Formats: sequence, C-alpha cells, structure tokens
Amino acid sequence: MDGRHGAVLKVGDHYELRFERRLNHPPQKVWAAITGPGQMSRWFDTTQMPEDLKVGSVIRFHHAVIDQWSEGHVTRLEPGRLIEWEWRGVFGPPNPISWEITPEPGGGCLLVMRQRTDDPSILARTLAGWDVCIQRLEAAAGDRGDLGGVGGWAPLFEAYKQDLLAAGITEPQAGKPPPPPKP
Repeated sequence: MDGRHGAVLKVGDHYELRFERRLNHPPQKVWAAITGPGQMSRWFDTTQMPEDLKVGSVIRFHHAVIDQWSEGHVTRLEPGRLIEWEWRGVFGPPNPISWEITPEPGGGCLLVMRQRTDDPSILARTLAGWDVCIQRLEAAAGDRGDLGGVGGWAPLFEAYKQDLLAAGITEPQAGKPPPPPKP
C-alpha cells in the first residue's frame, strides 16, 4: 500500500490513522529526519527532541497555530527502525503515535506512521495535518532546503471528509483549530 493517502481503521473503540509511504531515501536519512537534533522542527511544529533518546524520554512540541505545548512520552524505541510515544496535550486524551521504517530493495524504505484516537470528530483534520507533515518529512529526508510547495491542508481536509463519509463515518468533522486569542 502506498496510495500517498492516509487511512482510518476502526480498532475496538478506537480509530487508527495510518500512513504508509514508500520513500526513495535511505532508512537512516528518514530516521534522522524524525529523531535528529532540530530535524522534526523542520517539517512539524517546533520540537525539542532529547539528546539521549530512550524509552521514558519526553519530546516537547510547541504548536504555534494554537500557541500550546504538548509532550510525547517515548514508550518504544528501536533506534533506526521504530519510535513510539504517547502524545499528551490539551487537544484530547493521550494517544499513541508510532513511526516505523523498513528498508526496501534499492536503498529506499517504507515509512508507516500510526496514531490512535478516540475522537471521530477530528479524523479528517488529523489526517490532513499528518498528510502535509509527511510530505514535508519526505522533502526534509531528501535534504530539500525549501519544504514548501507540498499539498495544502484545506483541500486534503475536504478530501478526507469525503473519504470518511464514504466509509460510513458520519460524525461532523472539526476544522482547523482556532488561532490563540490575542492578548
């Protein structure tokens, strides 16, 4: 699977958002783009990755659009291959996120990203957001200086809303989070 589009799976009482991307970048470049010092800040929100990354480490994220901080508490780590954290923030109950990298013939890799959530109203928003971020991650792993020029959030949000409806998920979808109030 690599339709470049995220999918939603119903797993018990939860939803799992899943992206599978075949990347033409070596696994170590993709791993470095996710866990290397300062690298995640290039394609996601401002990220403070601990120098000594291990199970129990805390990754901090500042989400400028909503002026909020969140944390990722690392629960699994297989350096170069897998990192999973429990994401905790003001946006809902803690949920696990994982990034798994599998080498492929020819020097590229398969990247699988998963996030679990209990809230069906944020599925389209979250899928669209991760879709844009993973496009930017791919550009960062390819050492592109300009990470712009990737797909926009709004058209992806609308497409994911339609995909969810076609899959029978009729919960109204929340749009972009509002910007922080001005002082």
